[in-house]
Formats: sequence, structure tokens, C-alpha cells
Amino acid sequence: MPKFSLLSATRSIEATMSFVLYRFLVYLGLAGAYLVAALAGAGTLIAFASFSSKPGTVAAFGAWLGLIGCGYLVHKLKASLFFNVEAGHLAILAHQAEGHKLPEGKAQVDFAKQAAAQAISPERFHQLTTALDAAATDLATELPPPSQPALAKAQQTIAGFLARSAARPALARHFREPAGDPWRVAESGLLTLGLNLRPLLICQMQALALETAGFAAGFAAMLYPVDAAASLLPVDVGYWRYVFALVFAWSLKAAFFTPIATTAMAQVYFGLSAPAGAEADALRQKLMEHSGAFRSLAGQKHEPAAG
Repeated sequence: MPKFSLLSATRSIEATMSFVLYRFLVYLGLAGAYLVAALAGAGTLIAFASFSSKPGTVAAFGAWLGLIGCGYLVHKLKASLFFNVEAGHLAILAHQAEGHKLPEGKAQVDFAKQAAAQAISPERFHQLTTALDAAATDLATELPPPSQPALAKAQQTIAGFLARSAARPALARHFREPAGDPWRVAESGLLTLGLNLRPLLICQMQALALETAGFAAGFAAMLYPVDAAASLLPVDVGYWRYVFALVFAWSLKAAFFTPIATTAMAQVYFGLSAPAGAEADALRQKLMEHSGAFRSLAGQKHEPAAG
């Protein structure tokens, strides 16, 4: 089992700071969109209720409507919104794993976008990650059941969440051979995860701890500037200062800490050999029999990306 090292991943990320800054601008823009949507929702309902005795009472409801509406729009557009930052990062990881030197500045961002587009289309990448998440969740049942039956459901839920997070970095293998079949890479990654389930989930727990610590630090760091901005508004925003701080903390976590976690997991996958032999065949047969999500993924046909 290759060594899982967040320190090594951080050093790798240092060489991709141009792309990380691009990633930060994308997520900062999304956080700003949530903020504007909440303020717009609050302002709209206040305007409609301006003739009532307490128009401010509907502000919170309007803000939540704006926030939920923006979240729904982001969800519907996520296939294109997140393609460059997610697939582009995996392409950079594959390039680094091959020992190639990355370009710097804007050229690095352009390289990542081009490499991602040449390997897979945004729509296909979204379909791939969705199918991979579903199949990885089923892998959680491969863990031995806990001694207390009452904990079985909790274990499966937690293990399923960790398995989904641990499976995605395996897709970096596809960008080492972009002309290959990404569905077979995803299938191979799932089998690799299944054959090394417990140690890889432990690695993912360490990665999640880093992301959680980064999110907490980002929340604490954003409280002061959010408070300062809120003090300029004509009304008291109340608990919304914490909501806005959480949104901006998420953008910091997604821009800086998630790439480190993904890089550390991808480096482990790069160090593992492709699944083969009787054990891998037995696991594949078991998943084909008991996991509809895995059968669906295994049955997908490759459609090369245009251009």
C-alpha cells in the first residue's frame, strides 16, 4: 500500500498555484452569487411587503428563497460549472505523475482546461462521476459488519460517504491516457478501492479531517470581514452573518483544501497496480450480482470526446 501523505500532496499543489488561484476565483464567484441571491430575495420580498406594518419580517424568508434558488441553479448547471476545476485538476495530477513540468501562470490554467476537454466532455464527466458515486456507495457493504447490529446502518452510511469521496481521485488515471476508456478506468478504480477498502477509507478519513479543519479555519477567518460588511447595511442581518461566513468558508475549503485531499488520494492510486487476478475477478462478479449501480457503470460504452 503506497504511503498516504498530505505533506507530499501540499508540495505538489505548490507547483499548481496558478490553477489553484483560478479555482479560488471560480468558487469565490459562486459564493458571491449565493450572497447576491440571498440579498436579492430579501430585498424583493421587502419591496412587495413595503405597505405592511413590518416589512422586515419577510426579509429572512426572501433570503432563504434566494439562497435555495441559487443552489438549485448551481445544481442544474454543475456539469459545466465544475468541469474545468475538477477535471482540470485531475489532468494536472496525471501530468505531474508522468514527471512532466507544468507551464506557469495563465498557460497552466489553459493547459488544464485543454487537457480536460481532450480527455472527456463535461456531460460525460458528470455522468461518469455520478455513476461512480452510486457504485462506490455499494462498496460500503463489503466492510465486515460491526459487533453491534444497531450500528450497521450508521457504519454503512459513513462508509458510503467516505467511499464516494475516495473513489473520485481514481479518475486521475484516465488523464494519463486520455484516449482510453474512462468507464473502464472508473471500473478499475472501484475494484482497486474494493480490494483495499479499509486502508483507503482510513486515508480518506485523514483527507476529510484536513478539509474539515480547513473549513472551520475558513469560517473563523471570514467572520470578521462578514461582520464588517454587515455593519454597513441599514438593517441588522442577525444570524445571516454566520450563513454568509459559512458560504465563503466553503469556497476557501473547496479552492485550497479539497485539492490537497484529492492529490493525496490520487497519489495513492497512482502507486497501486491495476486490479487483476482471482480476487479482483471475484469482487467484480460479486458487484455485478449485487450492485445495480456497478452493473450500469460496467455496461457503459466509451464515446471519445470531440476535438
